[in-house]
Amino acid sequence: MSGKNSFNYRVLRWLIILAVLSGVVIIALFCAVEWNQIRERAARALTDFAASPWGEYDEVSPEIFFVSTEDIGDDTLSDLERGLLAYYEKKQTAFPPEKVCHFSDGRNEAYFFVRAAGKTGAPTSGTLLVYTDMSFVTDVVRSAAIIMAFVFIGVAGLLYGAGRYTIRILDRKDQSMQDFFANASHELKTPLIAIRGYAEGLENNIVSHEKVCAVMVKETERMSGLVNSILELSKLDGGVVQLHIAENDVREILYDAIQSVEAVAERRGISIDFDLPGPLLFRCDEELMFSALSNVLTNSVRYAKSRITISAQFEKNREHLKISMSNDGQPVSEQDAAHLFERFYQGNRGQTGLGMALSREYMRLHQGDILVSVRDGKTVFEFAW
Repeated sequence: MSGKNSFNYRVLRWLIILAVLSGVVIIALFCAVEWNQIRERAARALTDFAASPWGEYDEVSPEIFFVSTEDIGDDTLSDLERGLLAYYEKKQTAFPPEKVCHFSDGRNEAYFFVRAAGKTGAPTSGTLLVYTDMSFVTDVVRSAAIIMAFVFIGVAGLLYGAGRYTIRILDRKDQSMQDFFANASHELKTPLIAIRGYAEGLENNIVSHEKVCAVMVKETERMSGLVNSILELSKLDGGVVQLHIAENDVREILYDAIQSVEAVAERRGISIDFDLPGPLLFRCDEELMFSALSNVLTNSVRYAKSRITISAQFEKNREHLKISMSNDGQPVSEQDAAHLFERFYQGNRGQTGLGMALSREYMRLHQGDILVSVRDGKTVFEFAW
């Protein structure tokens, strides 16, 4: 299952929801804690001021101010003081003397208490509103909360984008694994069906023992090769393949690969020509290099008409090695060439199995690659480092 209904996508969706909820909770807790500290700080300052004789309060932070009801209408008042006096005039019965109260008009934040006329100790006969302006610190908290919100939104967006990208990769890998196991099970069942069919034929005396034995040997070898290929790919996917790098003569590895397919090539009337001048000393894993070369050579024998040509040479001051392997069979199509090294690719030339995929993986372990192209009507494989 892929897309928005896939398990990976559902997990991502819940992770993003949890991340957003976590961000909301963190911001809410931050604001609650900070505003509570602002309130306590203001209340403590006002309480200390109220308990001190007039004019003897010497704390400098937060600053304490006062405004008298006699100042209503004074043009020199600040916006906060005008708003505070209007608020008091509207609800003056709701403010017991000396009790710390909160005022906010959306732009200004203040805490204040009321000191009745005649009890102020100040040179005024009106009622005093003693206050501390907390607008700045409140704005700082609001700004910090907004910044945190944008940061959380940005992080959530990045997580979502990265998650979607990762999920597409995981979904493709999941689909690839499903296709792989489906193809592998089909490939394993094919020789089993053949073995069972000939076994039943032997049981019913329809086929001879010799033919049954030959088929069983052939099909079990096929199964063994497929199982070995699956095991090798599982090692490659798991990153547990260890290279045993040593200096080898690539000519000798090529000779061994040619010898492994020589009998089949002779039966099919295919000649293998090679041009391998001088020693080709190269640092590589001999066993993996043999597998990479022999797999491609086996594929070439399968599709060649009458001739396979192999050449090898060093390039750029012997730093880069290139091996070319061409056959005169039906040229590979562009579509097949693009997918030839995929596992169990089913193209116009039939299913490739796992050999070609393994060859490319082995080459990439050696920091090289295999390329396929058509030149002069021939299919050409190039091993390049």
